[in-house]
Amino acid sequence: MKDYLTKKIGKPLTPPKAFIDWCHAQLPIYEWKNNQETLRSSNRTNGFLIKKRLTKASKLTFSTKFYSFAIILVSSTRIEIQSHDFWLEIVNGKEELHYEMTNFERFSKGEHLKAHCLKGKWYEGLLSNYGIMSGAYTNTVFYPNKWNEQLRKRSELRYLDLPILDFREIANIYKYRLEIEFCQKINAPVLADEIMFPSYRFIGGEYRKRVDMRVLTMKWLKQNKWRIKNTKKTFSELKMEEVAHKRKSEIVPGIEEYLDYRDFVKIPPHVGFKRFQRWIIENKINFKYYLDYLSLLEKLNIPLTHSLVVMPRNLEVKHDEAVNVFNQLKIELEEKAYRERLEKIKKLEQEIDEYMFLVPKKLEEIVEEGKNLNHCVGSYVEKHKTGETTIIFMRKKESQDQSLYTIEYKNKHIVQIQGYKNKEVIPEKVREVANKWVKKIS
Repeated sequence: MKDYLTKKIGKPLTPPKAFIDWCHAQLPIYEWKNNQETLRSSNRTNGFLIKKRLTKASKLTFSTKFYSFAIILVSSTRIEIQSHDFWLEIVNGKEELHYEMTNFERFSKGEHLKAHCLKGKWYEGLLSNYGIMSGAYTNTVFYPNKWNEQLRKRSELRYLDLPILDFREIANIYKYRLEIEFCQKINAPVLADEIMFPSYRFIGGEYRKRVDMRVLTMKWLKQNKWRIKNTKKTFSELKMEEVAHKRKSEIVPGIEEYLDYRDFVKIPPHVGFKRFQRWIIENKINFKYYLDYLSLLEKLNIPLTHSLVVMPRNLEVKHDEAVNVFNQLKIELEEKAYRERLEKIKKLEQEIDEYMFLVPKKLEEIVEEGKNLNHCVGSYVEKHKTGETTIIFMRKKESQDQSLYTIEYKNKHIVQIQGYKNKEVIPEKVREVANKWVKKIS
């Protein structure tokens, strides 16, 4: 019983004999010769000859390289890309040639099928020629059978106005053939080309796709036919027009160098639409940087209603000011939150024998403790701040400002006691005092 994929693939289009002959012509024929004898690896008449001197030391058994050839076949209902791979070995001066079709792509009835054949069995997906560091067509040589011409004359793509294509472009064009045909028929060549040959543009410090096919659907094309017909507008220009229309305004010439349609929808609502565009152009604003500025203002609860706030004379200065205010506010909020935690852990401060058990009054003290004792307690600042764990300083009563031992206390237990460099052996007396402290605070 045939498996699902084998049944689905069925019988691929048959390559012409000329293709197989052409493949053989790319394969070497070896000839060893001396005054008495001539050895030839193959009786093939096509192929290029590699001549070697025949001696007693001649190596007559070896593997040659792997050869990958491909052909694009076209019918009225199918486009197929077939890879035919050859493995050539020389055994005792005679060639042993094995070949089979490996990678297979078919475009038919609106579907793009990808499969590969391995040891006579079909599997989904394409197989890399040389492992993970290569692709399905790495070093593959394509048969020159004028397939471009066949695409334009016979295939499902015959209704499109196609230029000379690279085989890698077939998949995208086939997938969006209806959208491309629609644009070409209503004389929108720029939009048709943007769909046919997807590309990126560098804007706002990043690369962005020129066309979003999740938006540019047949439904969208039909709804906007009256705007697209007989124009050379790009997809971005058309989408920017939509936003401008909703804002009851217009596009300022030159703005497309700084913004695209995705940015247009983020223009603050409380400013003049054209005025904002002119401000962007005149100040050569990086919109990504500007959005970061707006984000800071929102976090600071600053209303985005005043034009001098939304369109500052010097964006960089105002951005830096907002960063400083935000950082200061963040510090104040963190200090406030820690003060609340400090109230809860103050009871952990105790005097036992000749030692004091102290809680950090500021988070910076934990970092300083780590520096003084040359250990990694500084990395526990966040955990101490949130209450995930608690850091306690254990010090001599007469020198409370001098770092001595650091305790990590969690779930009513001492997790660890660390001295200088995490290497110092903690005296038993210190452990006994620390255990007394645990009993006292529990």
